[in-house]
Amino acid sequence: MYNCFTAAKAARAGISDRQLRTARTCCLSRPARGVYFVELRCARHPAFAMFLDDAEHLELGDALRASPGDTTLRARHLGGRHLGYLLNCGALRPDDVIALRSAALVHDLPLLSVPECTAEVLHPTESRTTPGIVRRRRPLSREQVTQWGGLEVTSPGRTVLDLGHDSVTGGVIAADALLRRSGAAEEGRRRLREYAEADALLAASRRVRTVLDWSNGLAESPGESLLVVHLRILGLTDFEQQVELRSASPPMTVRVDVLLREHGIVLEMDGLVKYRAESAGGFARDGEVLVREKLRQQAIENAGCKVIRLLWRDVVDAQRLRLALAAQGLHI
Repeated sequence: MYNCFTAAKAARAGISDRQLRTARTCCLSRPARGVYFVELRCARHPAFAMFLDDAEHLELGDALRASPGDTTLRARHLGGRHLGYLLNCGALRPDDVIALRSAALVHDLPLLSVPECTAEVLHPTESRTTPGIVRRRRPLSREQVTQWGGLEVTSPGRTVLDLGHDSVTGGVIAADALLRRSGAAEEGRRRLREYAEADALLAASRRVRTVLDWSNGLAESPGESLLVVHLRILGLTDFEQQVELRSASPPMTVRVDVLLREHGIVLEMDGLVKYRAESAGGFARDGEVLVREKLRQQAIENAGCKVIRLLWRDVVDAQRLRLALAAQGLHI
């Protein structure tokens, strides 16, 4: 998968070290020792076509080369490379369990940063960092482990809690996504609490308790989760998420990201992908998104609220959020 192969596989296919070295200047990349990715179809090096087993990841790489500044494409591409590395690196031991950010990528949970070719694993007796692998000593029960590609990986719930033990922000982003995906957020929160209470390390973690208190599955994107986390850090807790506002003119019911009812302010996270044309991987079609957003803005304002629109760069940390809100007249 992910057009990834190892030097050992290449040797078994009769491909020489010289061919590998030559192709690295053209159609191959080697992000880690002995691990290669085919980056494009190449008439000069046809021998490597045998390792092209993932057309979607190949197209993703083409799109990224055409738009190198697209952070969404870059994160997806790095995530695929990481998964390919996990399946091919050969550095995992039988008692290693894929965990933390590596497990989040397996379970398609959002991350603030994607490790390309460093596997993150839990081990029952050893903590050690070596090239290509970060091993942490944490005990696991068998119900917290599942299978993926012939490898053991922490379950989605355990993965969320491990991320939360390291970072409240990372934990809330992953927990919100998992709870929203489940369709039963309260039941999901109950199960996460049971997971945490059954593990001494997690039960004693203040960060984990905060993640469980702050995540609810209402955020519809990592940016919304980040916004809510930093609002709480700034001491603002009297907000509501995913609230419906009704407008008589235009006659609409609008669901807003965050409502500060006391202030009469709506906070909206703007993901640029919704304004990008469909041909470029977005959702916009002949300007209809802009028209819809204009009507939406009018409806919110006619419902008696001011709208403050925020971008990812405005919510990456609490201080930037404070400044972005202050620039719009909201001082917290």
